[in-house]
Amino acid sequence: MTGIESQFRAARRVSTPLVAIQTADPQATMASCGGWMNGETAILVWDLVRGTRALGTAGATAWSEIAGDIETVGPAGLIDTLIFLEKMPDRTALFILNAHRILADDPAISQAVWNVRDSSKAQGRMVILLAPAIDLPAELDQDVLVMD
Repeated sequence: MTGIESQFRAARRVSTPLVAIQTADPQATMASCGGWMNGETAILVWDLVRGTRALGTAGATAWSEIAGDIETVGPAGLIDTLIFLEKMPDRTALFILNAHRILADDPAISQAVWNVRDSSKAQGRMVILLAPAIDLPAELDQDVLVMD
């Protein structure tokens, strides 16, 4: 088990709702951190080009029941995804790729991430911000666990 995987599992165990992982390889990080969850939870991934997509059967089933054919590309799509996250099953995990670009450019995204903090904590959901380096906005600085 890698150091990041161990840290991630510990955060998951105590229902940490907001996590940022600084990584040069987001795909490998998702495989490492998300791989052991697959099957036990719905896993979603969001990026600026493809919008929201599910990893695995649990995520695909839950996402299609809630969002259907709604387009979730672009910053507005991430806000929609975060709103839908509150309707997803307990323990759902949402990976946001290149979060450093989105948080820096759009204060509405920071607000949407902050808005899901409490409900995610209560339901064991997790938002994972992936970036090569991240400088969190002031409104999230005290609420996001940062890992390297």
